[in-house]
Amino acid sequence: MASRLLETVVREAYGRVLAGLLASGFPLHLAEDALGGALARAAETWAAEPPEHPVAWLHTVARRRAIDLRRSESRLQPLTAADNLPTEPLEDVMHDRVGLDFSALDRTDERLRLFYLCSHPALEVGVRTPLMLQLVMGMSAEELAPLFLMEPATLGQRLVRAKQKIRLAAIRPELPSAAELPSRTEAVRDAIYGLYLRGWEQPQAERQTEFANLAERLSQTVADLAHTDAVPPDAALSDPESDGLAALILLSEARRAARRTAGGAFIPLLDQSPDAWDRDRIARGEEYLLRASRARRPGRFQLEAAIESAWMSRVRTGQPGWEFMRALYDGLVRVAPTYGAQLGRLMVQAESGEPEAALRALDALPEARSYPPYWVLRAHLLGRVGRDAESSEARRQAHSMTTDPAVRDFLAGGS
Repeated sequence: MASRLLETVVREAYGRVLAGLLASGFPLHLAEDALGGALARAAETWAAEPPEHPVAWLHTVARRRAIDLRRSESRLQPLTAADNLPTEPLEDVMHDRVGLDFSALDRTDERLRLFYLCSHPALEVGVRTPLMLQLVMGMSAEELAPLFLMEPATLGQRLVRAKQKIRLAAIRPELPSAAELPSRTEAVRDAIYGLYLRGWEQPQAERQTEFANLAERLSQTVADLAHTDAVPPDAALSDPESDGLAALILLSEARRAARRTAGGAFIPLLDQSPDAWDRDRIARGEEYLLRASRARRPGRFQLEAAIESAWMSRVRTGQPGWEFMRALYDGLVRVAPTYGAQLGRLMVQAESGEPEAALRALDALPEARSYPPYWVLRAHLLGRVGRDAESSEARRQAHSMTTDPAVRDFLAGGS
């Protein structure tokens, strides 16, 4: 019971507690050590006496340990009641330092400051996203390494070096100035999207929802930064890609309840009932997408969100907007020619009445064969052109490469 409680608290509150310690003035290395000590103590004591408010318990114990660690580091006499920590509200400190009134954001999620800490220009570009995910979600180098195609030891060393740089350069977890915000936000967007994709790989539905909910909330916070009184009108912070990311996650999450039956069986997108889609998320996602479109600067996230929106046309017409979606995929492949974008374009091409042409184009992508959706699409296209035996073989290959139990059952069923 205690281990499950601690696991839940770590998932839900690691980043919040760490961000709270940093906001109180503790350096990163000390805050991480203090939080690690608090978690170790929780593992020892919660089995006998679980706290009534575990997150508050964790924050209190971590803060006390941080004070002790700082006292030990500085070899000072016992600290005063004020603990030599900042007494001003954090929003007041931020306003004094960078000239932005972040109180207008309805209490910006403290974890967002961790994201911006890790997007600092002094840090190596390749380590920013894994560092963000580690500090916000408490993920280890072993958990992160497969996401970035690296050995855990190599990634661990890079994370350690990044934290050393933060310490030596005294980089603070602050929201950047108005002038710095646009360039710093690109790395934050990538990390939030990485967090969202990480959720898809979680085996438990509740863990998937937890990652998705955090990514959804943070994406909207980032998008709204450029559209509040917190940013001076002359700062020119129109940021359509942040709006696009918020729209993409909202529109994708609108279909979450429709992806599985009540018994947990997988439902492919073409077979999902639009009645099960979340109308509130659709409406909010469309608002972000409309705001992004006004800038007339389409980018990857905007195009992906527009593709999701085209799927939503089934709510009104009963059919996806295939031709519009095909044009959007053409644009996406030009901007971001990922395997996912290329395969999505071929699927739409087939549904638009050209399955043979789509299959020929798929044959010209042999490098994508290590990507499981390649085989799912190949099975679908072969079935569309009547090559059933080959379709079954491709389906078996997709099954062997898929880890999601519900999707494996669907592929094994041959439906």
